[in-house]
Amino acid sequence: MNKQVLLQYIESKKLDIKIYDQMIVFLAEQEDFIKEKGISESLESINDKGLDQVVSNIVSTKHNSLDEFHMLMRYMIAVNRHDLYIHLTRYTGSYGVIESILEKLRKTIGANRSQIIIEETKIPELGTPLEEMPLFTEEFMKALRNNLTEKEFNKILADNHHQIPKSVFFDEKLRYEQASSLLEYLEDYHKRMIEQLEEHHRLGKVWYEQIITAEVIDFVRSNQEILSAVYKDDSLYITKIPYDTKAFLEANTDEEKRYYSCHCPFARTSLIRNKPNIDGGWCMCSGGFTKLHFDVLFDQDLPVECLSSAIKGDFLCRFKISLQDISIK
Repeated sequence: MNKQVLLQYIESKKLDIKIYDQMIVFLAEQEDFIKEKGISESLESINDKGLDQVVSNIVSTKHNSLDEFHMLMRYMIAVNRHDLYIHLTRYTGSYGVIESILEKLRKTIGANRSQIIIEETKIPELGTPLEEMPLFTEEFMKALRNNLTEKEFNKILADNHHQIPKSVFFDEKLRYEQASSLLEYLEDYHKRMIEQLEEHHRLGKVWYEQIITAEVIDFVRSNQEILSAVYKDDSLYITKIPYDTKAFLEANTDEEKRYYSCHCPFARTSLIRNKPNIDGGWCMCSGGFTKLHFDVLFDQDLPVECLSSAIKGDFLCRFKISLQDISIK
């Protein structure tokens, strides 16, 4: 373990030194584990398969809280193992999502009807092997489909289940209000997102879960629907940036393209393993995430439709957000 590099990282982020002390104890335990199992001589030198074994160990020892995942993630950033940091996000991306869906279920259809679904739902614990997540999703979708109408299903899934604060988009709301039109705002937003990617590429920084290359930037620049939206026919059209755009662009097979396109930890391994077959309606959850930006801009719970998705067999996930009857600039 590189304690000095970790300390420099903690200090650069102005984090409490107590976090450093906690990390040293936790990380030392994980390093002892990988040495004992012959996985690697240090945490910073393991590969993603070795990291999966570390995750399995923290699950089995009940040290799999979000805080402990964050310790691992911070360390991987500190030692410049961006690939391992990104790998860990494949686990943490599921955190709190099912709980949020079940809460929306209660609010939408009431305690009595929702109890049937809740009793059938065993939420995967944080750190569940990635290949097991689609098995849960398959059964969860069956429970939802068997007990909900199509309207209820879409209303429940198409929400902010990652619990992103609406305040994240308050500055964007102000920018929209100051723009001369929605078209101008969308063009400007796309331009600003490209500039953000260019800065991360120049500095060698990870952008969310992604390593940014010149090819990734060109890919986003070529389509305003990616990281912004295109407005036509009273609707917004949005194409989601792939989860791992660099790998998506370099993929050799259709299965790999779909796998690297999909953001969902509950489904994505099914795309490379070709099983189970996840109901494409699950992508309405991604639709809820996608529309949040514009829900805030227009102070509305906007209708969303999934036009294409990796789960449905497409290479890219594309959504249509209706602005019918919405006053726009």
